[in-house]
Amino acid sequence: MVAVAPLTFAVFDGVSLAGLWVNLLAIPIMSFVLVPLVLLGGLAALLVPVLCAPVFGVAATLYEWLWPGLVWAADADLARWQVTPPRWWFAFALAGGMVVLCRWPWPLRATAGALALPLLFAASRMPDPGTTRVSVFDTRGTSILIATRSHVLLFDTGDGWNTRGSPAKHRVLPALAALGQERIDLLLLPTLNADRAQGAALLASEGAVARILVGGGWPATSLPAAQCRDSRFSWDGVQFETWVGGLNLRYCVLRVSVGGHGVLLAGDLDAAAERALVRRLPAGALVSDAAIMSRQASSLASSAEWIEAAAPHWAIATGGVGQSDSRARTLARWREAGARVLDTRRDGALELGLGTNGVQLRRVARGARYPFHWRRVEAAANAPSNGQRRAPV
Repeated sequence: MVAVAPLTFAVFDGVSLAGLWVNLLAIPIMSFVLVPLVLLGGLAALLVPVLCAPVFGVAATLYEWLWPGLVWAADADLARWQVTPPRWWFAFALAGGMVVLCRWPWPLRATAGALALPLLFAASRMPDPGTTRVSVFDTRGTSILIATRSHVLLFDTGDGWNTRGSPAKHRVLPALAALGQERIDLLLLPTLNADRAQGAALLASEGAVARILVGGGWPATSLPAAQCRDSRFSWDGVQFETWVGGLNLRYCVLRVSVGGHGVLLAGDLDAAAERALVRRLPAGALVSDAAIMSRQASSLASSAEWIEAAAPHWAIATGGVGQSDSRARTLARWREAGARVLDTRRDGALELGLGTNGVQLRRVARGARYPFHWRRVEAAANAPSNGQRRAPV
């Protein structure tokens, strides 16, 4: 296990610490007790059927005794060591793995452990202070993970009709783990419906949510949820503003900004709510470098007044039906206003960097390189199709 740890880090960005000591007990028990019992039960079913039930019963009882211990070990705080080593580390780790396997004296073989030192002092995977990273997932709905130096905010769960929290499980939780974080400091639901409630409940059941804000509120929930209101707060030099709109204040809007540059997340606003919010807020309050379209780029939103108030350089469409006429008309309105349109239905997931220099497109899944098909690594997504370097907005 120690020898293949570098390969495990390369593929999975981590290695199981619990597995090393759990397998010292589990492998002998499974190999010499459980598996023989199952084989004996199978043989009894063929030759003496009356004996197979007691044998299988003993095997089932043993399994029931072992399973809670395995679950406890897997859920322990130090069950997994997560870190993303620099690429140069793997060359040294390969040599270290060979040293561990050699038939040399153990004091000499133990020197290979020094190769773990760069992992112990690896740099944080969170953004620098005063900057933020905005990850837009490719989901049926909208789901956007916003990370500052020491905090994480999730805007919407990505759920659509009958997804039952699967975007949170398959997109959000792995992305959270990739940042080396265990909890979302704030989950913001632009409005409430059954699908979003299931996604939020799944995140809460994993212990991954500290607080929830909901457009329109979430009556009678046992989760730590509060109604979204007009507010402003700051994390690590990054400003967050929330506004509410629509009938009964049922929609919540978020703007993230650094040094006058911002990203606007419109959530589920319809056209009427957009116009009302534009009239209510001070002039220039919505101006942003990038805007996430409301209602997953449906033509029921993205009114001319909203586009003019936001005036973004980038317009991002999420979720929805990729080839619908409604979506095409909506994207055309943003393009006519001068915005460059990115569509997760066509481009896949994408990542934005926001700082005092503005918004920069860091990665696009469509242009990413996959040395392992299940893990995305660095992608040169900043170069436009003509091959010239794109300057930050």
